[in-house]
Amino acid sequence: MPTTSFRQLLDRSQDGDQAAARELFQRFSGHVRRVIRFNIGNPVINRTLDSSDICQSVFADLFARMRVEAVQCETPGQFGALLAGMARKNSWPQFAACLRSAGT
Repeated sequence: MPTTSFRQLLDRSQDGDQAAARELFQRFSGHVRRVIRFNIGNPVINRTLDSSDICQSVFADLFARMRVEAVQCETPGQFGALLAGMARKNSWPQFAACLRSAGT
């Protein structure tokens, strides 16, 4: 079976293809979780916050955004950078809430 190009996969996902969205998640979720774990870096937060939860939130936001506007990424690197930025933005409120609840 031929490998689907990144651009075809992104276009299909933007058109509502659930299989394409699932493949994007499978291809890029590890990258997003690494970005989140790297940014956590705090043992208090590491014990209470799951990078998988934030990762799912990032992809939910991405797919919601894709229903409204096209994602302008031509390469997997650009897409990874977009996801990394979204992960950092989505994770800060959760990090802050964890720190407040831990009394740090």
